[in-house]
Amino acid sequence: MGRRKKARKLGRLEEAIRLYRAAYENDSSFLAAYNEVGVLLMQTGNLRDALKVYLTIIERPDAAEQKYIAANNAADVYLTWFDAGRNRERNIERASHFARIAMEKPTPMRACNLLLAYIKDHYYPEAQQLMNSVLQAQLPQCSGEKFLQTLFQIRDTDLVAWLNWLDGELEKDNASR
Repeated sequence: MGRRKKARKLGRLEEAIRLYRAAYENDSSFLAAYNEVGVLLMQTGNLRDALKVYLTIIERPDAAEQKYIAANNAADVYLTWFDAGRNRERNIERASHFARIAMEKPTPMRACNLLLAYIKDHYYPEAQQLMNSVLQAQLPQCSGEKFLQTLFQIRDTDLVAWLNWLDGELEKDNASR
């Protein structure tokens, strides 16, 4: 196990940040290391600096897959700020924006982040449409089963309330048939 991963595993986050940052500075194309800097900064509560890392990656024309990972992480930052009550309108707008970028290369977590952004912004038809399209598309990298597994692990009161409402609506539809 490399020094960076070992430091992270042992919970020495500041050391891990320094080592991942050094790896990126040594090779500026090593965007996975820079993304890890952002993730570790988030874990230490430094959301503002984490966001700067993610935005830098997203803006890079050579970011490839790291762009979508960084966009998903940026959406997480904005969702966190939204939930904290900070500049709610702007933060949910930014969360939705970056979650949509991340969904250009869908994965279960990216789909869940976009779903959360829609729900928190009260875009319920869009949330339901997203859920249906993910479940029906059966993309190899974002299967409906994995999406649902990921979704049901998220403990978010807005999400739980929406899922309960959706379940009630589906029961009404089935009862009327």
